Amino acid sequence: MLQEFRIKYMMLTKIKSLSNTWHFYAILVALIGLSLISLWYTIVLIIYLIYLYRIKFINKEIIISSLYIIISLLFLSLYNVVSDKKEIAGVVISITKHDDYCSIVVLKGLRKVRVISGGNIIPQIGDRIKLEGSFKKLGFDSFSMYLKGNGIFSSFSASKLEVEGKSIFSFKGKIIEFYQSHLDEKAFTYFKSLILGINDFDIEYKEAINSIGISYLFCISGFHISMIALIFDKLLKKIFPLSYKRDYVVIILLFSYVILTNFSYGVLRAVLMYTLTKLNLYKRLGMSKLDICSFSFIIIVILNPMSLYSMSLRLSYIMVLMIILSEDLLKNKEGLTKSYLMALIAFLVTIPLVITINHEINLITLIISPIFLALFSFLILPITYIMI
Repeated sequence: MLQEFRIKYMMLTKIKSLSNTWHFYAILVALIGLSLISLWYTIVLIIYLIYLYRIKFINKEIIISSLYIIISLLFLSLYNVVSDKKEIAGVVISITKHDDYCSIVVLKGLRKVRVISGGNIIPQIGDRIKLEGSFKKLGFDSFSMYLKGNGIFSSFSASKLEVEGKSIFSFKGKIIEFYQSHLDEKAFTYFKSLILGINDFDIEYKEAINSIGISYLFCISGFHISMIALIFDKLLKKIFPLSYKRDYVVIILLFSYVILTNFSYGVLRAVLMYTLTKLNLYKRLGMSKLDICSFSFIIIVILNPMSLYSMSLRLSYIMVLMIILSEDLLKNKEGLTKSYLMALIAFLVTIPLVITINHEINLITLIISPIFLALFSFLILPITYIMI
């Protein structure tokens, strides 16, 4: 018992000693991963390592071991081996229907597999299915890298599909079925986007919200998670009068929500930051908001090194990082002024990524985005949750 206490004390002491330095490690991890994409990142990485070495933040041994471990993880994820199995079984966690086939994401153990099925049997979310077919290797094209960035490292072409039963994920399917029967088509599409993180808007609508720079409002973010946590906290107040017990229950519910949204990076980032904030408060770790943001980023990259190639992860962290760094600018601002400044910051820091996605920049975003942000924050999103 005494030995366990000593180990826990040493761990907490080590974490406290790293306070206000986690961002150095987060930047190092990001640059190592991104250096495999472009030579420019490699140059920046070398300059950054020289800087860390000069300020005596790290020594040569740490640099060499960190490079070896992280690059090994990245290459193991990048160069996946194709299995020769002809049968697989798993649980359906998402379905995208096309004209002549279905794209299904199957959870097989702790791994996600993309299944292409052209059969007549269309499973439901939460179904346990058995498949016959063959694996296909993912390449290095943009779509394959997108799949890997979302934790999908295998593609399976199914010639036969059998539904064997239901799983706990059927709960999500039941939620979708319930609201689909009670909402019209347009309202149901908004529900899936704002509550479940499923973006099923038609192409024209996607192009419209992308062109005016408000697509981020239709993705589940830290603001959504904060509101959900607040709602659960109020509902559980009578059942759990002690705040720390209530926080434990809320965190469990939030991680259940992460599963419900298929481990969306925006949701996972927000829930991790919420959990680390509470842990920091109760354990008095002395971590700043920047530390918490950086530590959550490192956790996600450890879970899936290929997440560095996910555009949603990059956008999510860039925006929250800039909001944290801009706190002094925003702390005395309120209402529309604060919304405008936040939208302006988001617009300026995401220009390189937005150009990569849309190949254009719409300056009207500077006028429209703050207005939509205020409407979503104070009207549309609260009403949506109340109605749900």
